[in-house]
Amino acid sequence: DPAYLLDPAGLSAGLYNLRLAVTDDGIPPLSSQTGSLVKVVAESPELSVDQDTDGDGVSDADEGTGDEDGDRIPNFLDTGLLSNVLPINTDGRQLETSTGLLLRLGSGSFLADDGTVGLAEQSVGIDLDNAYPNEVLDFEVSNLPPGDSAQVVVPLLFPIPEGAVLRIHINGHWRDFDESGSDIVAAAAGASGACPAPGDSQYAAGLAVGLGCLQLTIQDGGPNDQDEVADGVVRQAGGLAVQVSADSYNLGLAKQRLRAPGAISVARFRLQSDSGDGLLRSLTVEASGRGDDTSISNVLLVIDTNGDGELTGSDVVLASGTYMNDDGTLTFMLDEPYEVPPGFTDLLVVYELFDEEDE
Repeated sequence: DPAYLLDPAGLSAGLYNLRLAVTDDGIPPLSSQTGSLVKVVAESPELSVDQDTDGDGVSDADEGTGDEDGDRIPNFLDTGLLSNVLPINTDGRQLETSTGLLLRLGSGSFLADDGTVGLAEQSVGIDLDNAYPNEVLDFEVSNLPPGDSAQVVVPLLFPIPEGAVLRIHINGHWRDFDESGSDIVAAAAGASGACPAPGDSQYAAGLAVGLGCLQLTIQDGGPNDQDEVADGVVRQAGGLAVQVSADSYNLGLAKQRLRAPGAISVARFRLQSDSGDGLLRSLTVEASGRGDDTSISNVLLVIDTNGDGELTGSDVVLASGTYMNDDGTLTFMLDEPYEVPPGFTDLLVVYELFDEEDE
């Protein structure tokens, strides 16, 4: 039989869109075409007979780098037995579509090479005013009749916050998910990554605050399909977005006498962020008291990892400084900006002392 051999030796590493068109010799001639993404890598991974990365009982070397089910995850990384589910991340959450459809990695997640659909916003495109605490999901749904709609369920790591909106990256830009036609964003309750199946009646249109499951209804060739072509494949990169922000709260400390030598926490506060992605570059401390600030040997800005209000070995020092004048004002300038994660971050201001001093 006629065959074509593609030699990748002359190609640079990356993704290539391979298209195949076939025309018969009938009268009139009939044609058909298909396509696939091909990934060229600089070196093939070394797979061991002693390692089982996907935990399915078969060694990496025996499974190899092939892709038997067509989801763009190499066999040695592929934990899935069902064609309609894909791992979102390594935490066990899975993207799900209707039985009979095929979920596969989108072009960005395919290139990322870790076998999951979750991507950092920066790897897709910077959305200046928004952040994606649940990551950006880059996926494709195939085996659809051209022009039909797919329903995709997304278990969230962080529940829907106030002011959230679904946004997609399309034609090189971020924009809100278009619900002007038949496409719908719906939500339902969920627990520990478990969500109702696609099409379940528990899903209600809208983004109700506090719910943990999304259902996206996306039409092939519609405004939220990346290629906007009714070709039997829905392509999307997007996620649940919230405006970048962080609030601070004083947690309070019992009044204490500062005794040298040693270290003592003098301020305790909490940053709360729904978005993550905000950067802490500097922080100013203003203190008052009778003592001489310049007698404090060092002042630390610390992440209180265990929330106990004290400096311990597990805590992380973000910055340090000294009072140059006895004016109670000190500005910490972080050498590297601290990216405030979603949720709560407890911080301490700690004085290190040599001489006895009253606060």
